[in-house]
Parts: sequence; C-alpha cells; structure tokens
Amino acid sequence: MTNPKPTFILRSKGKSLGRVEFIDDNWPWNRGRFYPSEEFGAFASIFAEAVRLHDAKDPDVRMELQRAMRAVVKLELQFIREDSGILVGEPDLLWIRGDVVTWRGHSGACRQPARSEEHTSELQSLAYLV
Repeated sequence: MTNPKPTFILRSKGKSLGRVEFIDDNWPWNRGRFYPSEEFGAFASIFAEAVRLHDAKDPDVRMELQRAMRAVVKLELQFIREDSGILVGEPDLLWIRGDVVTWRGHSGACRQPARSEEHTSELQSLAYLV
C-alpha cells in the first residue's frame, strides 16, 4: 500500500490562501494541485502578474518581472502540513497557473518536521557534558 501524498495549507502572514495536494517533485521544483480559499482572491492578481511576465519570456520586461517576483516573496509564503499543522516549507519562488502550483525553496513540502525547541535545547545542553 502506498502512502497518500501530503496535503498542505498555503499561508501568507497567517492567512490561508488555499490547499495544495502534493503531486511530484523534480528537484529543485515541486508541483501540487491548488484549491484556492476565498481569501486567495485578494492575492490572485499578484500571482497572475508574476506568471504573465515570466511566461512572456521578453527581455524588455525583466525589471517588471523582478518587481512582480519581489511582490510574491513579500507575501512570506509558508506550507503548513494539513494533517499536523507543522510548518514544512517556505518557498522562495512560487507560481500558480490555473489549478497547478509550482514552487522551490527550503526543501519545499517534503522536509521532515523540524525538532521542537525543547528537543534542540536538550541536545545543546548534552553537548556541554562531554
């Protein structure tokens, strides 16, 4: 029996932009099916503009594309595991085309959950016993 593919909440500064079902990865890129939330409507134009400029492949729009990509980065996007609520990734690039989301950065959505602060401090204290 295969494990089900993980699902995530795409979040920006505490607001849920939608749900993402992981499809596959082709390092360093990951892909997923995107199900936008109602709150996504307020952000949709930011993503649409970035995709439009990226897909134009026009060197004359390079500065506009960089500005659009900075607008996406300023959203401080995060992937939260839907089943556990654990932060699993903060993409540095993310494109939404229709119902497909493609992202890269910080191991995307497949990273193992980080250690808790308590566990980390235990390991640090043990290092001083040696």
